Amino acid sequence: MAFPHEFEAVPLLRYVFVHFYMLWKARKTGLDYGVLFWRYVLERMEKFRNDGCFALYLGAQPSLIIFRADHFEKVLTSNTNISKGHVYRFIQPWLGLGLLTSTGSKWKHRRRLLTPAFHFRILDEFAVIMNQQAKVFVQRMEVKEPRENIVPYVTAVTLDIVCETIMGVRMNSQTTGSGKNYLQSLKATGTRLLERILSPMQWVDCVYYLTQAGRNNARDLQELHNFTMKVINDRKTELAANPEELDKMADYEESMFRSRKPFLDMLLVEHMRRKTMSVSDIREEVDTFMFEGHDTTSTGIVWTIYLIGLHPEVQTKIQKEIDDIFQGNTDTDVTAEHIKHMKYLETVLKESQRIYPPVPRISRTVTEEFWINGKPVPVGTERDHEIASGSVLLFWKRKSFSYGF
Repeated sequence: MAFPHEFEAVPLLRYVFVHFYMLWKARKTGLDYGVLFWRYVLERMEKFRNDGCFALYLGAQPSLIIFRADHFEKVLTSNTNISKGHVYRFIQPWLGLGLLTSTGSKWKHRRRLLTPAFHFRILDEFAVIMNQQAKVFVQRMEVKEPRENIVPYVTAVTLDIVCETIMGVRMNSQTTGSGKNYLQSLKATGTRLLERILSPMQWVDCVYYLTQAGRNNARDLQELHNFTMKVINDRKTELAANPEELDKMADYEESMFRSRKPFLDMLLVEHMRRKTMSVSDIREEVDTFMFEGHDTTSTGIVWTIYLIGLHPEVQTKIQKEIDDIFQGNTDTDVTAEHIKHMKYLETVLKESQRIYPPVPRISRTVTEEFWINGKPVPVGTERDHEIASGSVLLFWKRKSFSYGF
């Protein structure tokens, strides 16, 4: 490659050496392999920071690591280079070819189909569910131990909200633990996914599924898929027994604005009336949005709470803004109108996501040559966009939580 890189006489051997060195260091220091890998990437980003990108091999795969905003803009606004990177294939046994993992015409069709379901007017309709679950969350936080880990609490409330708004099913994870098996399988699958991506030894399917991790992963995927399929089939049976309701929902852009309808209902209309989606297609999208909506939201909330806890002056300003809006009426449900006035809180949330983005990197495969820094990026190259690392490295006040406000 013409891009800055460290000398790699035999790229595959160099990567294998680095991989085993990190395994050895992980055992010696007790640090997670993933932590060591990101340190390795950050060191090279610092070395090539003026270029905003550098090349390296991940196994036998040539990759271009991009970590500068102007480079991001050039490649992410492309209408042709939209094919997902090779690591996305590891997600496919779980999410299939849904909106996250698909590409080309299928991705464009699904995007056009699903966009209306996330119109602001529809999201406003679900404020009732969000308020109900948020109140349960606050009650639980009031009685928890001061030094108790808040991650399980945040995970439970986000799962309850996402599950009810997407599938129309009350999980009650916060109060009964009824979603315990689903939540455990969800967490375990996500953890193993990251471990597999970072370990080339696990990239070959026939090898991976012979390992204990592979067998456990197959078991947890079955648990996740069984839960989703049961919900889909139960709701499909209900709608089939009530064709009048299904007919009213057929114009879902209007019907969803008038009444609160879960995301699943819109997909079932496509399946049962328009015949544009199979049950398997529906499962792909429901699993995708259950994972993306729950995991990224809970991660973002946890990091925001962490940063606010480190900066009491920010917490004070947030409290003042909330007090000014509600005037001491703490029993009032939060509405879209209230949220419009939470300007400072919005800024805090955005600044938190700049420092700790819930999705730290994305990957694409080049299908049409393009240029960066006056150099061609050849077809077949993997582009990895380091959102989190680039933000930390390039912003001059990178350690300042108050940089954005």
